[in-house]
Amino acid sequence: MPKFSIIIPLYNKEKDIAKTLNSLFLQTETDYEIVLVNDGSTDNSEGVVTSFDDARIRFFSKENEGVSKTRNFAVTKATSEHIVFLDADDYWYPNHLENLDGLIHSFPNEQWYATAYEKRHHKNFISSMRSLILKKPSGWKGLVPNYFENSLIDPLAWTSAVCFKKSFFESLGGFDTAITHGAGEDRQGGEVEPGQLQRDQKRHHRQGKAEHLGDQGAQGRRNLVSPLELGIDRPPRQRGEPEQHAEIEHRAQDIE
Repeated sequence: MPKFSIIIPLYNKEKDIAKTLNSLFLQTETDYEIVLVNDGSTDNSEGVVTSFDDARIRFFSKENEGVSKTRNFAVTKATSEHIVFLDADDYWYPNHLENLDGLIHSFPNEQWYATAYEKRHHKNFISSMRSLILKKPSGWKGLVPNYFENSLIDPLAWTSAVCFKKSFFESLGGFDTAITHGAGEDRQGGEVEPGQLQRDQKRHHRQGKAEHLGDQGAQGRRNLVSPLELGIDRPPRQRGEPEQHAEIEHRAQDIE
């Protein structure tokens, strides 16, 4: 059984999916499977995926049903105790799974985990998530007493930056398949109980659109464990490249 099952829904991302997959092959933690589900793509997405020769890729194809059903279907195929989500046009820094693995070992009784993220607006503009929790000192880890207080601008949990125990995710009923715009946003509601939060010197990289993942009511915000990776290991700005400021409010949604 691999340490992680990486869930990737795929719909018309022929220009992006190769970069996404290559970010997985660069992970320092290599004990994972990739559960990649083609949701009825009409472009050459499937051809790009099948051009990769890696035994860790488990590829499935079905008719178009939307991202929520596709993710839920992929989870049923996952063989690991821990599932992580990644969209087909996002990518991770090489330390992402290694950091999650460290959190799982530090907090084995928790049910789900999350990392900080960045958003690429265009090639010269990458902004970090904006949250009060980032005022915590580097290396801090501990309880998150109020999820919503720390999610007034950007949510602490983002689809491409979360890890669940599979059993816990299934107990929540998965993603709400009735929602097709910003899949999972309904799961933001409910009372929040403290979870674990860590901040260190590294960052997961998120580009482009934004989607929310949560729970059905209060339960999914319980037992939150999150390494807030600072992102200072991002490649330095090149000479002549404009300075990047994270002063915009990003609320783009994925519509499939």
